[in-house]
Amino acid sequence: MSNKKKDKKPKVNRRMPLVFYLTVFIFIVSCITAALLITIYVGLINAGWNKEWDIISIGVALLIGSIIVSTCLVRGFGNKIIFGSLKQINDASKAVAAGDFSQRLEIPKEKETAEICENFNEMVNKLGNNELLARDFVSNVSHQFRNPLSSIHGYVQLLESENITEEEKQEYIAIIKEKSIELTELVNDILELSRIEHQSGALIKEKFYIDEQIRKSIINSNAALKNKNIELDLDLENVEFYGNAELLKEVWNNLIDNAIKFSNNNGVIRIELRKEENNAVIKITDHGIGMSQETLKRLYERFYRGKEAYSYDGSGLGMAMVKSVLDKHNGAINVSTELGKGTTFTIELPNG
Repeated sequence: MSNKKKDKKPKVNRRMPLVFYLTVFIFIVSCITAALLITIYVGLINAGWNKEWDIISIGVALLIGSIIVSTCLVRGFGNKIIFGSLKQINDASKAVAAGDFSQRLEIPKEKETAEICENFNEMVNKLGNNELLARDFVSNVSHQFRNPLSSIHGYVQLLESENITEEEKQEYIAIIKEKSIELTELVNDILELSRIEHQSGALIKEKFYIDEQIRKSIINSNAALKNKNIELDLDLENVEFYGNAELLKEVWNNLIDNAIKFSNNNGVIRIELRKEENNAVIKITDHGIGMSQETLKRLYERFYRGKEAYSYDGSGLGMAMVKSVLDKHNGAINVSTELGKGTTFTIELPNG
């Protein structure tokens, strides 16, 4: 099972708000100014200075001077802390807008600017991850399309040859049809996954019976079952469920198709359905090729196909669809597998 690491917010040492630092700073400067004025005043009195207006003039001059000095200090402090951080954010934002997602801001001491920088870093992390996913997606889609398209192009060129027999012609046409179907299925899978992942708003839910859905999926897979002479061992309770029936249908279709695909001929597939408290629990077990630990770790990655699955048809999108649908229903999926011995998928769905 793929364990994707969630983006973690950088830990910020929470300090007091910026206004607290400014207030303390102004208070300290004011205290120093007052102490200085009192010291000068007392010193002049002790020295025998008795010209009241001169003393007042000196006091006013000192007071004005201290206000100017305090204002300059506060402005410098504010420029360094507030406007310095804003300039840093502004420069980093311009770089991100130009496509540079490596930008990260240092977290300052002050609460307000620290939160802004923290949120900016989290935003850039997510944008960077999305860009990486988009690049991987395009790369994988291109790779998936290249092989069948190359085959179609090659066989079309062979069909243009004047020296082919009728039998060869029919063989090439059959291969072109097969590759065309493969492309169509790939496109459908991509569109379906995109539809599921980008479905906005709350899920449209209704009451339906999961056992009926599973039986319909089995009927749809009847030809594949007969082709491999696979026996089904069903143990399905009558379980009513409140959820999105259309999306959950994709889960059973994909899991049952995979169980058939990776089972050996004349094998057995067991499907169980139970209601446990308020959960629907479904188990699908095959005794086929199983999965390696590497495949298990990357099971839900789009387009990923383990080495043991290379010789089987498929787009590598089915399990990504399954995981996406279950996530939308707050469901869980667990996998027990052993290479060469088979796989069991256990799904738990909370009702409602």
